Formats: sequence, C-alpha cells, structure tokens
Amino acid sequence: MVIRLRIESGFIKIVVNGRNFNIYLTDNKSMAILAVLATIFGMAMSFGYFTQTYKIIQRKSARDVSLLTYLIFGSGVTVWLIYGISIRDMPIIVSNIVAVIGAASVIISYMVYKH
Repeated sequence: MVIRLRIESGFIKIVVNGRNFNIYLTDNKSMAILAVLATIFGMAMSFGYFTQTYKIIQRKSARDVSLLTYLIFGSGVTVWLIYGISIRDMPIIVSNIVAVIGAASVIISYMVYKH
C-alpha cells in the first residue's frame, strides 16, 4: 500500500495506491472534520508528557530528564494556549490545555524527584 499526502491551496490531496481523494477545506463540513481531527491528535500528542511523568514517579527519579526541555515545551504550549484563547479556536485551546497540564506534571515531578 502506497499513501501520499499533498497539501495544496484550499485542499488536501491523499493518494492511496493510485486513487486520488481530495479533502476541500472551503466547505463547513470539511473544516469541522479537520477541527475534530486537530483536537484529537493535538490531545494525543499532549499525552506524551504524562508518560514521562509516570516514568519519573515510578522510578522515583528524574535523573535522566532534561528540565530545560520541558520548560521550553511548557512555555511553547502556554503561548499556543493564550493564542488559541485570543482567537477563540477550540481545537488549539483544548489540545494545549492538556499539553500545559502535562508539561506542568513533568516539571513538578522533576522537582519532587530530582535527586
């Protein structure tokens, strides 16, 4: 199976084994589907923070964790959350709320188990 994805002006072109599927981003239905997918995948990506938190708590050590990395990630998702709130974009808001909580959980776990 060969899958290719190409983003063009106004639509996403997906080619699966030579068959073309176009998702047009100009109608409300396509935009609603894209918003749902963005929210789901944004949240799924954000759950990665919680796996790190779990590992820190389970081992009772944050020895191999880079605090600077999570401070940078946490700052970035906080800015995205503020941006999402300012433009009232629910997919950005929801996924970044999860990310901010996740990044905070890693940072707090790091502080508790840093030694």
